[in-house]
Amino acid sequence: LKMTTAEGGGGSCSRDVECGWYHPSAMAADRRDLPSGNGARCLVGHCVCANSFESKYGCPHCSVQLRASFSYDEGIAVTTKVRGKHHKLIDLCDFQSGGASCEVGHCVRDQDNKTLECPGDRFCDSAGSGGGVCIGADGERGICVCGHGYFCSDCSLHESDILNGAHCDLYITGGAYCKADTDCGPDVAGYCAKPSWRYSDYKDETVFDRMANLIDHVPTLDKAFCKCEPDWTCRRCEKRVNDLEGGRQRCNCDEPIFEPPGGRFNGSRLHVDVTSAPWDSSIDCEVLYQVQRIQNV
Repeated sequence: LKMTTAEGGGGSCSRDVECGWYHPSAMAADRRDLPSGNGARCLVGHCVCANSFESKYGCPHCSVQLRASFSYDEGIAVTTKVRGKHHKLIDLCDFQSGGASCEVGHCVRDQDNKTLECPGDRFCDSAGSGGGVCIGADGERGICVCGHGYFCSDCSLHESDILNGAHCDLYITGGAYCKADTDCGPDVAGYCAKPSWRYSDYKDETVFDRMANLIDHVPTLDKAFCKCEPDWTCRRCEKRVNDLEGGRQRCNCDEPIFEPPGGRFNGSRLHVDVTSAPWDSSIDCEVLYQVQRIQNV
């Protein structure tokens, strides 16, 4: 009986945390000092996987745990390849895991000076599920480092999305701001989740407020986000992965939400927000609008 094992490691790196994946429970004053979540090391500028008899890792950055498969032709193979939809063989090493550039901003730290979150995390966790964080020095550019099972340069897709046929840079699965389950696609498609591992005093704010906070280095506080069920995608879980294959359809942009929504107003000035909560399409879409001045009614 023949047995073959894929080899991993060799990807370029400068810190241990850039190899393998980051562990959400690990904390440090400077995230660049975090250890790898699976024991991988960065030695002389290259990732070295922490292989043992029970656990072996593949891909250049040790980002995938090897799995055993059997075929009559090849025998037992310990590999990074898995069976996806329609039994298609998918090599997870074909999908990047982190590496996108991100603006770190000024991070928030606890009383022990351990980093809680950074404004740049929004660029590495657009799906809202803790898929990745922005690693780097405060006020400088860093890179996205993904959690276990997340892929793409910005950590926007989970392994389950890829096995269902999803592709990086085409769409993001979940993550849109929501107030109720009805904001997250059909009943069976997704739900509005509120993570317990972030601050719980988030208040409604417009996209313009969020951009101003980003410029001023104010971190994003906790917010509820859409979490998609398997086989559903887009930030509001409104499309099936099948519908987006081949470019036949695209994810929808949020319809503009006006605040105030209407009424009678007595005054010479009125501030109107066209992207009021829970509008959350700034990553994918633009809002074009025209102002008409009314002299007499």
